[in-house]
Amino acid sequence: MKLKPHDFLMITLLSLSFSLTGCGGDTSDQPELGQVKGTVTMDGSPLAGVSVTFSPDSGRPATGKTDIAGNYELIYIRNTPGCKLGHNKVMISNSTEEDEMEQEGDDVVQTAPSDEKT
Repeated sequence: MKLKPHDFLMITLLSLSFSLTGCGGDTSDQPELGQVKGTVTMDGSPLAGVSVTFSPDSGRPATGKTDIAGNYELIYIRNTPGCKLGHNKVMISNSTEEDEMEQEGDDVVQTAPSDEKT
C-alpha cells in the first residue's frame, strides 16, 4: 500500500491530535516523558499494522505499532510508555513495505585484505 501525499498529511495531522499527560520513567537518566496514544486512519478507515515513530530534536525516538482498530501507544524504551516532551517529527510507515525492503536489500560481502603474497 502506498500513501499519497494528501493521505500522509491527513494521517500526520490525526496523529498530532494526541494528548501528552504525566511523566514516565523512574530513573533519573530518562528525560521527562508524556504518554502518547492515538488512532491512525485513512479515508475514515483504521490502518492496522503501521509503525508510528515520534523523533525528538535530540535523543531517543519512541515507536508504536497500530492494532487492527488503528490504535497505537508509543513506547520510549523497553516497556516504558511515552515519548520525550517537546518538538517531535512524526513518521508513519507501512511495516510490510519496510519488511520487503529489508528482504530485497543487496547482500554486501566484504573481505579483509590478505597478508599473504602470491
